[in-house]
Amino acid sequence: MIQRKTYLDSLAIGLLIACCAFWGLQQILIKTTVAEVPPLWQATIRMVGAVALLWLWCVSRRVPLFERDGTLPGGLLVGLLFAGEFACIYLGLQHTSASRLTVFLYTAPFWVSLLLPRWCPPSDCGACSGWASPLPLRP
Repeated sequence: MIQRKTYLDSLAIGLLIACCAFWGLQQILIKTTVAEVPPLWQATIRMVGAVALLWLWCVSRRVPLFERDGTLPGGLLVGLLFAGEFACIYLGLQHTSASRLTVFLYTAPFWVSLLLPRWCPPSDCGACSGWASPLPLRP
């Protein structure tokens, strides 16, 4: 069994920095190639590649994908929302700079956590408001 660490070692820090750099570079690459390859075609190529890699990973780890366990409707909904998000990102890069879109993309979770309590049902208010609960956002 692998021992759990309570700190980030140099490998973890290096991998996080490389991952963030790779994610930031993606928006620049999308923006520079949008004149040659349409944005939704770029998104399609990326998604097909991701599905192929995920399929290979599942096969290598023997993860059963087609068992009836009731997760298909939720999985399809999440997949459609994820695809919609990427379509908006790729289409948005036609109209703005990569740096502006990156800032918007990575600050979105903070805006959601601040604005979600406004539309959250009162019964779920404590569960979804999180650290933004003291803010007077309720109508």
